[in-house]
Order: sequence, then structure tokens, then C-alpha cells
Amino acid sequence: MNKKLRLFLSLLLVLLLIYAFIVSPYNPLFLLLLAPGLFAIYKVKK
Repeated sequence: MNKKLRLFLSLLLVLLLIYAFIVSPYNPLFLLLLAPGLFAIYKVKK
């Protein structure tokens, strides 16, 4: 994966996180959606 795409993906994830904390900090459904995204980025960075 190239650097620009990786940067865009992590930026998107950060924006999603901020949005989630503003809207619903204790929404378990959101964590279920976020977990695969975090895992994907972790796998890419390794």
C-alpha cells in the first residue's frame, strides 16, 4: 500500500474517532465498527 493511501486512511479513522466521541462516547456498536479498521491499519503498518 502506498504512503498517500495509508495517510488518508489513518486520517479518516482519526476523524471517525473524533466524530464518535462527540456523538456517542459509550456506543458499543461503534466500537464494533472501529475494531476492524484499527486492525487493518495495524496490519498495514507492521
